[in-house]
Amino acid sequence: MKRYKYFKALSALSIIITTLFLGGLTSNATEITPDFLEQIEFRKEFGLETNIDKIKLLNQNVKLHEDSNFEIPLTKAEEEELEERFKIQNEYIPKIKKLLDEKYKNEDFTLYINQENKGEIVIKLKQASEHEKVTVQKDTMVNELKSVGPMFNYRIEDGNYSESDLNKISEQMWEKKGQQNLDFDSTSVDVINEKVIVGIIDYTIEKERQLRLAFGDFPLEVVQVDPPNNHRGSYGGEKIVNSRGGACSSGYYAKSGSNHYLITAGHCSRSYNASTGAVTNHTSDTYKYGTTTLGKVNSIRYGGKIDALTISVSSGNANSNININGAVRKMTSSQARNGDTVGQAVCKLGYATGKSQCGTLKSKNVSYTIAGAAFTELRGTNLTSTGGDSGGTMYNSFQYLGINKGSGGGYTQVYSQIGEINYSLGLSTYLQ
Repeated sequence: MKRYKYFKALSALSIIITTLFLGGLTSNATEITPDFLEQIEFRKEFGLETNIDKIKLLNQNVKLHEDSNFEIPLTKAEEEELEERFKIQNEYIPKIKKLLDEKYKNEDFTLYINQENKGEIVIKLKQASEHEKVTVQKDTMVNELKSVGPMFNYRIEDGNYSESDLNKISEQMWEKKGQQNLDFDSTSVDVINEKVIVGIIDYTIEKERQLRLAFGDFPLEVVQVDPPNNHRGSYGGEKIVNSRGGACSSGYYAKSGSNHYLITAGHCSRSYNASTGAVTNHTSDTYKYGTTTLGKVNSIRYGGKIDALTISVSSGNANSNININGAVRKMTSSQARNGDTVGQAVCKLGYATGKSQCGTLKSKNVSYTIAGAAFTELRGTNLTSTGGDSGGTMYNSFQYLGINKGSGGGYTQVYSQIGEINYSLGLSTYLQ
């Protein structure tokens, strides 16, 4: 019943497989390590070579270099192809969204990226009652897309539920949860498969039956999920510690007027007593990086669309650098609110994991409750989060995407989107 547990196999030190079938290809007596499994998963996710023997040979001959944007060995051609793919996506996705909002604002549509098919951009049009009308819409849209540019690969197809429809269904479920005493722990919107995934920690067939009776017409998939974790954590790979001894990963610097802040996860300075329901916000916490005092907690936001706190810092400490496997990278942009697309590449940094991880965005709307707070519209990925990674940077190439929260809602990693954080806290990302 479990979904999105992509890296469960990584818990073993190694797995000896006499014959491994992968994409119809076999490799005999191959030792598969956790790192090797990560490489295979990454390659499948992005439509790259998955032949076991070729990947083994690549590991022997290719050494990761400081300037690499990826955490696994790639051929030069593969790395160039991915970099060009992401460049095109970053350039054209905003233009396509703008076009759709302007030209088709009365039409329901969904936009996502199929990375497995060479980064194909997919536009789903909600089916109209008359087939002819849908056909005209498609033909019109093809002509409109030509004005965006000729360099991107896209596909237009029919759909039954738009992203907007699915978000409304998720909202209705949470509204009715308390009213009808329904037992579920999380929801996440899956725009690719046009359904809402409903997570139950203590799953039973009867609980699923009650859900389907209550929401019979809704496109649901009911699954068992693990309890969400509050991970403690570093900044772009660097560890910060509060005055109570708790460690978290720092995410990014932001500013409001002349004030500067470091952003990390809100739960890093929040305590919750499960027995009494009492919440303590440790607003007197002071954070350090090594022996350097960064500053004191300014605000904590835990619930809704974000898990974030701001630490007041001096302008001299503010920067736009992240630490990727020991190499410093200067970030140049920050993703806008709702500027992300399902299927886009996402990477995570955290001091506990100790290295960069990259995968894809699976859902823009993951909802669940934890530690006395309700969350919605968190982002779900196929990455992993280790205790201590909380607050760590989410990024793609040279763009900030958000900060790591941990795991929950059936996903092995979830994060708060940077545009939502800045909007909620009245901040702008520091990019100097």
